[in-house]
Amino acid sequence: MLTKETKIYLSPKVLIQKRNENFSLYNKANETVIELNSIGMEIAEYLKTPSTFSELISFFSKKYNISPEKIRNDIQNFIETCQKKGFFAYKE
Repeated sequence: MLTKETKIYLSPKVLIQKRNENFSLYNKANETVIELNSIGMEIAEYLKTPSTFSELISFFSKKYNISPEKIRNDIQNFIETCQKKGFFAYKE
């Protein structure tokens, strides 16, 4: 469960792949691939450095001039989906 203070980071066994306009994450541990849009790729790049959920929301809210309330659920769903597949990890 994500809280404002949950630290999120790109799992160590995950490679970020960029080919032209196509983006994906490859998990070497379970050989899973997930295709990403440009925003998903930005989030993955951002999470190379562990960040709290609150920091992540704040950064993208400011970058795209969108209220935190409007982007919170989308980012949370993306993070949780990726975490379940081993692409991101949490530290409490």
